[in-house]
Amino acid sequence: MNHQVWIPLSSRPAQKVHRCLLVIRNGLIVGEEYYNGYDKSRPHNVMSVSKSFMSALTGIALHQGYIDSLGEGVLTHFPEYIYTGIDPRKHDITVGIC
Repeated sequence: MNHQVWIPLSSRPAQKVHRCLLVIRNGLIVGEEYYNGYDKSRPHNVMSVSKSFMSALTGIALHQGYIDSLGEGVLTHFPEYIYTGIDPRKHDITVGIC
């Protein structure tokens, strides 16, 4: 990683909404900073970030063939979660983009 990039990012004053900056490269944490009283032991409410992350993973899974198409049932990929008495509406949950 070009550490000349990390230094200006980590030296910028954090705004009140910023909680952390985490940079992972090749599976290793190469930069980590926390702001406004947060640290790695304090849970962070990530709100819509989870949806963006799942959308990206869905695209990767489609591209690599793990998912055949949008609209297929999620439970087809997790048969171990199907049990007697399961709420039948769970069979209607599909892979999709919101």
